[in-house]
Amino acid sequence: MFVLKWSTSPQSCIKVDVFFWLPFQEIFRSLASKLDLQLTEYFSLVLSGPKKGQISYIQNNEKISEIYTNRNCSCVNCLCKLNIAFMPKDHFGLLSQDANVFEYLYSQVTNRVVEGFYGMDLKYDLAIKLAALQIQQKTVEAAAGRPVKVTVRQAEREFGGLGKFVPSDLLHSMRGKDLRKALEQQIKQNENLASPGKKHMSSLQCKLHYLNLAMELFSYGGRYFDVVLLDNDNDGPCLKKVCSKKLLLE
Repeated sequence: MFVLKWSTSPQSCIKVDVFFWLPFQEIFRSLASKLDLQLTEYFSLVLSGPKKGQISYIQNNEKISEIYTNRNCSCVNCLCKLNIAFMPKDHFGLLSQDANVFEYLYSQVTNRVVEGFYGMDLKYDLAIKLAALQIQQKTVEAAAGRPVKVTVRQAEREFGGLGKFVPSDLLHSMRGKDLRKALEQQIKQNENLASPGKKHMSSLQCKLHYLNLAMELFSYGGRYFDVVLLDNDNDGPCLKKVCSKKLLLE
């Protein structure tokens, strides 16, 4: 028996006592119980490699010994994570059914945005909109019902910099002054989304808008794979053209 460290998010890990012969289904149930997750059909255990976006899904019937042997995996170069792999289409419906899964999804998506998981799918305009919503959500949540003024400078001081909200590529490609101006303008525009009589959205409203916007990403509910397509238009098998393309599976 040994202690295996499982990541449920980039900020938190939990430890589970496991045996090498134990199937991952048992570990999955243990994690779901510890996190009080009811809608487990959205989840999958994944192996996260050292490269950005490098993940491998684990089958429930696989054993730990098989993973370490067949996938050349070790605690040095791989981290096991509990991810929401099957994205819900209705975020409000998910919130109504299981608030814990909803919060898990919001945390996973915000972390992926900041980490650059979505790559070139995440365009400038959408990145600014998402960052502004998260800044507003964090500020309103921290205020705990008190009157609050949402500003970028305040969020920088209170939450440890804009790197908590903005992908590193965007953070390093823009001047700080220009980035703050763009975020402030978007936060101002977000006031139009608030309920009548309110200046700002609630923390929950910000989360719902954030996830609904994130659905615009092609890779939000799918994964890109390299595929090879054979051209059968030419005569003879030796004249087939081979081309490499990206395939998105949802």
